[in-house]
Amino acid sequence: MTVWALGLNHTTAPLDLRGRFAFALDQIAPTLQ
Repeated sequence: MTVWALGLNHTTAPLDLRGRFAFALDQIAPTLQ
């Protein structure tokens, strides 16, 4: 099994990069499954 971890910080990551990893509330559960 491969496990990936990614940390984004609101002070160090640019806004456009953070926006690529943003999820709407209705997308979170299907994505985690």
